[in-house]
Amino acid sequence: MNLWLWASTVMLLALVPCGLRLLFGTTMERLLGLQMASTVVVFALLLFAEGCARGIYFDVALTLALLSFAGGQTYARLLERWL
Repeated sequence: MNLWLWASTVMLLALVPCGLRLLFGTTMERLLGLQMASTVVVFALLLFAEGCARGIYFDVALTLALLSFAGGQTYARLLERWL
């Protein structure tokens, strides 16, 4: 296991506060927790891709980044009256 994979594992620990916000927050805090969690997962995937030296994993991280932005916008649109 190299340094990149260790960094990816440590990065996943940052999902704990995001999960707490998603469980116990207000509607706006849940939206922010969702966006932050998707950002953390994208960075963790990038570190994992570098650690495994596989180029295809970079494409997975890029796709997730694009889809998480669209998902956050859809989530905000559906909850527009409560935000």
